Amino acid sequence: MQLTLDGRTALETKLDMSIELLREFEPDEGYYLAFSGGKDSVALLQAARLAGVRYDAHYSMTTIDPPEVTRFIRREFPEVEWRVPPEPFWRLVQTKGLPTRTRRWCCERLKEVGGSDRVVLLGLRAEESARRAKRGVFAPCHKQRKWFLSPLMDWTEEDVWAFHEREGLPHCSLYDEGWSRIG
Repeated sequence: MQLTLDGRTALETKLDMSIELLREFEPDEGYYLAFSGGKDSVALLQAARLAGVRYDAHYSMTTIDPPEVTRFIRREFPEVEWRVPPEPFWRLVQTKGLPTRTRRWCCERLKEVGGSDRVVLLGLRAEESARRAKRGVFAPCHKQRKWFLSPLMDWTEEDVWAFHEREGLPHCSLYDEGWSRIG
């Protein structure tokens, strides 16, 4: 366990910074918390609880979600509101083609539709990709009227799992089967 100069663990310092961000930017109407059922969004939800900020959590179903994920969310997080898209993934594929790295309509149409005129909490971490690292902790959405706040941006995967253990947080069984990402 690595300690910082003030004798605290790196995770404690990062958690305090995340809580401070959540409290500093809390909008009057509360946050729109984007919840995927993955390890990061579970950690984000717990950080929001610890911060004592107002939020409503939302799961955007893609219609191709692993059943383990949907069961996990229903069982462990019944307070999360579900958004079911008007058109399922496979119907969209018929009109738009399969999504690719350059034609990324899938997330835009199925996952990123909620939270207009709100501050949306995301469980993004810089460690996940160079693109996410460039994004910043607080960023505008250029396609819709909303802002994104990613209070776990500086956390590592190790931090997330240590936070799960420390807080006794549940995780989807797919992680136990070797999946590294599910959300």
